[in-house]
Amino acid sequence: MTINPVAPSFRELRPMQRETLIADLLELRALCFAGEAGFRAVSARVGEHPNLASLLAQYADERAAFGRRLTTLLEEMGEDSPPRASLVGDLHRHLIDARAVLEHAAPTSMIAECERGEYGVLRHYEAVLAKPISADVENILLDQVSAIRTARAGLDRMRHSW
Repeated sequence: MTINPVAPSFRELRPMQRETLIADLLELRALCFAGEAGFRAVSARVGEHPNLASLLAQYADERAAFGRRLTTLLEEMGEDSPPRASLVGDLHRHLIDARAVLEHAAPTSMIAECERGEYGVLRHYEAVLAKPISADVENILLDQVSAIRTARAGLDRMRHSW
């Protein structure tokens, strides 16, 4: 990850940087809510494995909280548009559905798809963190990145238990 210039506050960013940051945060929010939907869908598919279903439901709750936090942050920046769907998230959920049908919702394949989704989301977060942002935004995003990395590690451990 490259070092980015961090402004003390959102208002101290140049106008173009503020617009870019808002657009990036809108995308991250969409991905968080898509992640929530994805984890809930997979949790329902692996219901016969209660520990796995519970873990995935926990990650769904966490992604929903991330999305809500980003919504609050965007509102503080003057952006009040409602959350939008994520095309990438929708496509990934369709891939999960197809794989679930073909592989009878095998836990290892469902976990692998969750890991794939988290990896993609991490790339988006890291791209935003490499741009000029404000310190308050950076702190929030770094906390969320840390939780996503922890989730990926948990998914990896769970996948290897099968």
